[in-house]
Amino acid sequence: MKTILYSFFALCIFGCSHFFGNAENQKTPRETPSLARGNLPEKKIEPIKKRILLLGFKNQTPYQSPKVWAQIQERIEKLFEGLNDYVLVNQSDFWNTRSEWEVINDLDYGELYHRAKAMGIDGILTGTLMEAVESETGEEVGLFRSRQYQISVSMEIELLDVHSEKKVFSRLETAQVDEERTEFLGRAPASYDASRIERAVDKTLDQALTHVPAHLRKIHWVGRIARIELHRFYINSGELSGIRLGQLLKVFGSERPIRDRPSGVMIGVARGDFKGLLKVIDYFGKDGAVAVVHSGAGFREKDRVESYQPPDTL
Repeated sequence: MKTILYSFFALCIFGCSHFFGNAENQKTPRETPSLARGNLPEKKIEPIKKRILLLGFKNQTPYQSPKVWAQIQERIEKLFEGLNDYVLVNQSDFWNTRSEWEVINDLDYGELYHRAKAMGIDGILTGTLMEAVESETGEEVGLFRSRQYQISVSMEIELLDVHSEKKVFSRLETAQVDEERTEFLGRAPASYDASRIERAVDKTLDQALTHVPAHLRKIHWVGRIARIELHRFYINSGELSGIRLGQLLKVFGSERPIRDRPSGVMIGVARGDFKGLLKVIDYFGKDGAVAVVHSGAGFREKDRVESYQPPDTL
């Protein structure tokens, strides 16, 4: 009899523990936060990086030292170090020869846009050092002369959209640097002039470059089919530009320049008809991608390529 009672109690204890244990562990999907519809982790799709060409600034001032351009270039490169969605292309990687680089003042914008599109450039940042005026005042007698120097610099900075062939941003900035020096029996060394122009240029850049990031957002990435070999399509942007393996790209036909017929004024460049989608399967070269047909047909070399964002299915 005792044996039967002990067996009965043991069976009850086992059954209760099994029941409550399962009740504790068996939660429905709605009770699990990670599976709740509203708590699903969002897959962030990073934008393709836009390639911005830094084109040499025109210098219309009497100060033609190469240090001025080196100073401008260094400041702009530092600005782009903090902008993750852009790749800054130096003009030394753009021109075929240095002689082309040196004719910046006689630039043919039609040729510039044509070459920029072929190289996968999306925007061009350039400008003009327009004026640098220096003046001085002070005592003219005595061994020690106190003199005040003032230099004013005017600079225009421009951002061009390669694909629409339009200017999206232009700003003229002027900055002034004042300096007082005590000289002995004559003028200060000529090197002082160079330091003042450099500081004035730096101050002007401080004012101009603060406006650039906001206007860079108006520049959109556009790629090209650089070459077609059988079923493989070579795109002129790749891993460096942020294109991912498996990414889909929209393809459009040849662009059409649109002009206002009565006035003949160029309005912009319109993209061609939509042809289909390509899927990225590999990379090549310094910054190129290889794709295959996902859907559509009739793709040709030089066709326009854009990023495809799948519709939200939730």
